[in-house]
Amino acid sequence: MGVILVTSLGPGEGKTAFCAGLALLLQQQGHHPLVFKARVSPDVANDPDVQFFQRLTGSATVALPLASSSGQQPVPQSFAQATEIVHQASAGARPIIIEGPPVDVQGTVQALTEALDARVVLVTQPPLSGGMAAVEQAALSFPVRLLGVVLNGIRRYQGHTVETAVAASLRAREVPVLALVPEDRRLLAVTVGEIAQKLNGRFLTLEERGSELVDHLVIGGNVLDWGVHYFSQLDSKAVIVRSDRPDIQMAALHTPTRCLVLTGGREPLQYVRHEAMEEEVPLILVPSNTLETAKAAEDLFAAPTVHHLEKAQRYAQLLAERLDMAALSSVLA
Repeated sequence: MGVILVTSLGPGEGKTAFCAGLALLLQQQGHHPLVFKARVSPDVANDPDVQFFQRLTGSATVALPLASSSGQQPVPQSFAQATEIVHQASAGARPIIIEGPPVDVQGTVQALTEALDARVVLVTQPPLSGGMAAVEQAALSFPVRLLGVVLNGIRRYQGHTVETAVAASLRAREVPVLALVPEDRRLLAVTVGEIAQKLNGRFLTLEERGSELVDHLVIGGNVLDWGVHYFSQLDSKAVIVRSDRPDIQMAALHTPTRCLVLTGGREPLQYVRHEAMEEEVPLILVPSNTLETAKAAEDLFAAPTVHHLEKAQRYAQLLAERLDMAALSSVLA
């Protein structure tokens, strides 16, 4: 049994996405990985990440609660209990991926790594101005067990700098770099249902399509170009448009659109509803006007999660193109 423990310097750096993407990638390669999450919490089984891992892998046991005597410091016995849970679930023959807590000064991750006899992957978003010392210190705190560092969420125009400065600096310290993973719009997407919930909207049609992903929000205001040309510039989009503008609504419906958000609280015309049903585009009615709705929607993409199969599949694809699988061979053997 090989165990990969995934950690980071802090929250929000992409540990869950990496664990999910790696699990799917290993499945595609004929492995049968289990994914766990270790957390100092008696209620870790209700953690959204744990529930997502269960759906992703079909495994019933993916929570590793780390008991604490005071504050957030786990007691040593909990490491032994976590090891027992992992061994029993894996039957000694499956690669194990564990999303661990961030690296801390108390050495929690280091102690858990030793207890599980695990190898470590450090996932971090690359620091472009300073901050390298913290990354290097965290990586070098696992002198024997470190598999390498994954530089995650690299923005479009940062690739050259990350490769020639950040990755090169790590390699100069003999810290392996496993992958440079770019930021991807699909990983920032939200669902149609999340849009409706955020905007206090009501589905008029096709609520069952609420799990579909939306990559972009488009405002259907006073479109000066031909409407179809304007809306054709983006796929996987939600269009926010006044409920009394059937001309703009129809133009959007003739392009790839995931939902129409109708502002102003008025029901759309019947032929718009009919066209939406024909094109299988949900209609969501919101009480606010277009400006208020657009403002309320601004932070929809601010804190995305990976809790969607299409997102995990996309991350797996990014890893397939970039991850140094040879570095993982000792764990997967």
